[in-house]
Order: sequence, then C-alpha cells, then structure tokens
Amino acid sequence: MSPRRYLLALACMAGLIAALFAGFNAWVNPYLLFDTARIPGFNAKKPAVETRERLMKSYEALRRPARTLVIGSSRTDLGLDPAAPAWPEGLRPVYNLSLVGSGTETGLRFAQHMVAGRPASAPVADTLLVGLDFENFLAVPKAAGGPSAATLELEARLLVRPDGQVNDQRMQQVLLDHVAGLLSLDALIDSTHTVLANRRGPQPDLEGNGHLSEGRFQQWAQADGFATLFRQKNVQAMQTLAHRELAGVDGAPLAEPSKIRPLIEFATRHRMKLVLALQPSHASRLDLLAHMGHWPAYEHWKRALCAEVSAARDSGRDVSLWDFGGYEMPMREPVPAPGDRQSRMRWFWDPVHYSAALGDQMIRTMFSQDGAAGDANAPIGVLLTPQNLDARLQQVRADQQRYRTEQPAAAAATRQLVCSTSKRC
Repeated sequence: MSPRRYLLALACMAGLIAALFAGFNAWVNPYLLFDTARIPGFNAKKPAVETRERLMKSYEALRRPARTLVIGSSRTDLGLDPAAPAWPEGLRPVYNLSLVGSGTETGLRFAQHMVAGRPASAPVADTLLVGLDFENFLAVPKAAGGPSAATLELEARLLVRPDGQVNDQRMQQVLLDHVAGLLSLDALIDSTHTVLANRRGPQPDLEGNGHLSEGRFQQWAQADGFATLFRQKNVQAMQTLAHRELAGVDGAPLAEPSKIRPLIEFATRHRMKLVLALQPSHASRLDLLAHMGHWPAYEHWKRALCAEVSAARDSGRDVSLWDFGGYEMPMREPVPAPGDRQSRMRWFWDPVHYSAALGDQMIRTMFSQDGAAGDANAPIGVLLTPQNLDARLQQVRADQQRYRTEQPAAAAATRQLVCSTSKRC
C-alpha cells in the first residue's frame, strides 16, 4: 500500500471512530446538550450533574419553559422539587434553576438567561422563588485579580449579558461546548459512566425539571450514617465560617442588599411575584452558629432583609419574605446515633441540606391558601413583616432553649464540638 493510500485509510478510520464516539455521546447525552430521549436503564439518569450542572442547566433550562422559577444553592437544588404535590396548579410548571455552590448572583444570571430564551408560545414565568442562605451573606475576603476562567466561560454561555444585552460571544461558546460534548475523552468517559450508573441503584441525577436528585445523599447515608454526615458538615462550617462576619452587624444597614435588590428589580421588570425564603437549617446547625458567636449577626440579617423587603413593598413591588430559620419540630428532628447506618431521617440529610419532604412543607406554607404545614404537626415558617419581626425572633430564641432542654445530649455535643476547635468556651 502506498503511503498516500495508507494515510487516506488511516484518516478514514480516524473519521469513522470519531463519528462513532460522537454518535454514542449524542445518544447518551451526558451533559444534556441535546434534546434526546431519556431511556430508563440506559441514559435516563444524568450523574454528570455532580461536575457539570452549570453546563447542563444552561442548555436544558431553555427547553423547559415554566411559570415558576426557583433559584438558590444546593439546598434549594435538592430540597425544592418542582414535582412536589404542594405546588398549586396555577404555579406549574416549575423549573429549579438552583446550582450547587452558587449564590443569588449566579442564580439571577441563569434566570435572565432562561427568561431571554423563552419561546413566544411558552408560558410566561410569573413567580420567582429564591432561597437565601445566611452563610452566603457573611463577608468573604475577595480574591485578587479578575473573574475566574470558570466564571468567564459561564458568562459566555448565557444568552444575555448582566445588563440584558445580547451576548455576542455565545455562539462561539456553544460551538466549543458541542465539540467537547461530542468528541472529547471526558465526554466519552462520562457517557460510559452514565450508562453504567443507570444500571445501579440510587444515583445523582439532574431531573427534567431541574431538580437535583437525592441519590448521592442516599448513598452517603447508607454508607456512613447520618451522624457522620452531620459532624462532617458542621466541622466544615466551623472552618469556613470562623473568620467571616456579617457586614453592618453593629446596627448599620446591611452592606449586602445588592444581593437582593437586583432580584427585586428583575422580578419587577418582568412582572414576577418575588418570594424570598430564608432557608431552614437543622437545630444543630443553628446551635453551632450561636456557639460560634454568629447569633447576633443571624438576627441582624433577618432584620436587614425584612427592612429591605418592607421598603420594596411600600414602593409597590410584589415581594414577600418567609423565615424558615427557626427551631420548629422538623428542624429538631433527632439525629441517629454514631454508627447507626440503618435509621433514616425524614427532614434532613445533613445540618443544612433538607429533604424534598421538608421542601414540600415549605411550598405548602408559602403558597397554599391556609398556609398549613401538613403532617409536620406544627406550622413551619413565618411570613416576616416589620410588625411580627420582634415576636418571631423572640419565639426562635425560646424554641432554641426548648431544643436544648428536650435534647440535652445533642445540644451538649454541638457545644463541645465548637469548644474543641475554638477559644469561645
């Protein structure tokens, strides 16, 4: 065979292999770049969500027009299921735009992206539900330099820029995404992993409505037990929150209203009802914050947000603020003992990640006509207003003491955990 024919045959073989790789990756569709069918037992579950969620939702969200959008961190991603029975029919369909490891700024950018890409025939989103995490409002030292490469890539992928103008870099990023999604070795590995994972038990998955499945937490709970998950998360919190403070805690206005003002402006511009929800935490996490000295900041955070929302409502904005950051019964759920891998918790996976069951109760509280908390046996959450704020804060303090009395061993363990790693005791 002549060198020329050999090279031609080699090129044809390489092209055939590339075509097979591309076809397999497109069929499995691990990153949701394409609108291909999800086949149970083959590619229905998308475990690549653990590392590619932002990529996946930037494409999938445009195919899932919704009347209600949910944005927030991994807590809302996991806990607020768009398929929950509690959603009123008038708010459906719901899409969960929450992202692991993100705050309100990134969530707002995805909401802008999704609204900008809405087909004319699709329902108009008229409700925006935002989960707010206290930890995300604590000051973090800013890193030197400009935006990270990941941030620049994310911005290039969205339909519009922060100012609402068309993003003229998007087509180039879309091309790069599709080439990588079809021909890269990473895509082939993730496609293979997707097929194998679909033949196993509970797995991480990005469901069609944007909800992050509880599969990974189910695996962790079965392998390690809830006590280990709770301790690990609380130890991590002590490390990350030890040197953070809430700006303006000494009575000055909250220095971070910029985190919610753009949300209010966006919702007003698009005639959306804005619902802000202060996320629930397990009683052990609330006690941890208290023993770390963050309780005054926690209450100031609620006061500042309440004042901000009240001012917005006084100016005619359709915005409400719900406080789920208390010691109601689900938040006081006992944690199984160390070494217990059989017992299951109903309301929490760890101190901050609540279950879809608790999320269902939150939805019922915020959107049902009677505001009942269903089978939680007690109302959860309070619609915060300037008129009831002080009473709510006082009630949470009283419930805190009640928890410490009801579960003295658990409360003492949290205090000891803080004492063992700090000088506050």
